[in-house]
Amino acid sequence: MATLNALKKALKKVSDEAPRKPLNDEEYGDGLSLFAQASGEQTYQKTFIIPQLSELIASLSARDEISVLEIGPGPENVLGHLPAILRKRITKYVALEPSFQYTQSLTRWLSPMEDERPLPSLKHSLVRPAPFTPESCKGQNYDVILFCHSLYGMKRKEKIIRNTLKMLPKDPLGAIKDDDEAINSFARFIARYSLTDGKLYKTRQAKWRTICRELAGRDDDRPGHLMLSSTEIMIAMT
Repeated sequence: MATLNALKKALKKVSDEAPRKPLNDEEYGDGLSLFAQASGEQTYQKTFIIPQLSELIASLSARDEISVLEIGPGPENVLGHLPAILRKRITKYVALEPSFQYTQSLTRWLSPMEDERPLPSLKHSLVRPAPFTPESCKGQNYDVILFCHSLYGMKRKEKIIRNTLKMLPKDPLGAIKDDDEAINSFARFIARYSLTDGKLYKTRQAKWRTICRELAGRDDDRPGHLMLSSTEIMIAMT
């Protein structure tokens, strides 16, 4: 059974010299719907995207108010599937979506006429019918930046992502304070489990901290912090 990447390469090989055009909104929406059905609702959202996004937002425990930039959310907003307790922490939401049709549905989603607001603590929201460029949100910072379906059709993806990383706060996930409590919390998150109290609890906890400090790097510009490389945020697609 071939992988999706192998299928993509085979399809492109056939049409290398053929004229082409970008998908329109209807074609893209139909394809995305088929992909979601084929991979299964549980796999596409509930067993990967939502749990990973929930852990990411939950890890920002030092921030009571969270700002989100969503780039190319498409026809459906993924934040609406988060647990209510996490949605309440989102106070700023900005979306850049090149499809005018999709921006209309997103605007309606943010301000429903009857149902409860999906982001109840929202203080500022903006849905712009525009593609994302390095100049789109110049001078602004966001706690969470989501590339949803937006990498489709983008040129120089690596450069765009590198520029976007500069929009994150000065204390990103890749740099943690060199503090026992902070390291304990971070180690639990990375290991995906916490140590239980027991005879060797303190010894193992200390070992975790030692491992974190030994594997982490240092940066003279960030004294008192451990630097950790984050080569993939959620998933990398080429």
